Amino acid sequence: MTFTKVNGPNFGSERLGSVWNGLSLSECGINCWTRYSSKCQTFLYNSATGLCTAGSDLRSGALGQSLAPPPDDGHLFAASPCNTSNGFRYVTSASASACILTSDFLLSQIEALQYCQDLDAILFEAPEFEKLELLPPGHMYTLGLTDAAVQDVFVWLEAGLAIDAQYRAKFFQDGDPNNYNQEDCIAYQAGEGGVDYQCGLAMFRFACERPVGK
Repeated sequence: MTFTKVNGPNFGSERLGSVWNGLSLSECGINCWTRYSSKCQTFLYNSATGLCTAGSDLRSGALGQSLAPPPDDGHLFAASPCNTSNGFRYVTSASASACILTSDFLLSQIEALQYCQDLDAILFEAPEFEKLELLPPGHMYTLGLTDAAVQDVFVWLEAGLAIDAQYRAKFFQDGDPNNYNQEDCIAYQAGEGGVDYQCGLAMFRFACERPVGK
């Protein structure tokens, strides 16, 4: 049985019962399953005290809503944070988590959207800036971000949220966005920033994203 540490304040679960001494992380996970069978999809484990608490399915709160457990309760672990078929991986940073598949080939945004849809996924989105840390460095990745509907208003396609001025200032490279020849799509490289490009012509690597907790 494999459990993965869940990072990010938006994730949590409902407790299933009382606290017990789990002795170790692996014993905590095994005992959780023994006691609650398939109802145990997450658990809290405090490595300092050895205390363990069983939890229900992994849940994601609304933007800005914190579901994270109090620090004294321990870290949250999930048995299967996401559907990892087709090469998807559950990746985390200090402040974000996601279930993603990164490509090693190039597609336009239009093609990438369809590719991800065929895998029951969406093109990677990062309404919280810190989530961009999850993309591998060294390459540009096309994102599910566009200003096609309203010029210079960049909106995440699935989330329906526009980036604000503060996000924009951190996100784009110098000189971008410039809308040269109606560049309505966006690509981003970690450590370098984002650029706008023509949706149907330019091609980049991309990342597909599946929901966490489903």
